[in-house]
Amino acid sequence: MPRRRRWWLLGTAVVLAAVVAVGNYALIAGQDARVDVLVLTRDVSWGQQIGEGDLGVAKAVPGQPLASIPASERAGVVGQVARSTLPAGSVLAPGQLSAQPVPGPGERLVGLPVRPGHLPARGLAAGDLVQVSPVATGTGTDTGLAPAAVEPFRARVLGVGLPDSSGVVTVDVVVGADAAAAATSAAAGQVVLVQLGPGA
Repeated sequence: MPRRRRWWLLGTAVVLAAVVAVGNYALIAGQDARVDVLVLTRDVSWGQQIGEGDLGVAKAVPGQPLASIPASERAGVVGQVARSTLPAGSVLAPGQLSAQPVPGPGERLVGLPVRPGHLPARGLAAGDLVQVSPVATGTGTDTGLAPAAVEPFRARVLGVGLPDSSGVVTVDVVVGADAAAAATSAAAGQVVLVQLGPGA
């Protein structure tokens, strides 16, 4: 092989090795630049307080569009409340949490007993917006509790209990102060829950 060609091949090999070395260095440096951020280890419902066992740590590249909470702020996150339902594996962002407990100022938490067929078949989840419509009970002149004078009102679902022996489930809802009296009256009788969509 001519000497000139050998030198050309040797020079090419040196350049390629340098490119690979720079690429590997950049990759390693990029990995080293990643920071520890907080993630959820299990599903968290709207209004639920974040516990120590709900939090894990993952690596993230700083400066990404998605905001995150550094793992060093773990102590400040514990005890905060989820502002929406968050699935396991979510990278926590500051806007997803609130220091405000549920129910908040002026709100009321009421448990409504709901009979089978009086709520959607697929069930309800924390955070769902519903319209609560009291219905009369009994037959004939015996209308029982929950008179028609109680107007329908809106509420936010906080949780759904397990059905009892008759299939009745207790749905915990959060209402504003203006609906507190209606919710208390409705809790003494029967209600129908209708799930409302966004913007309803």
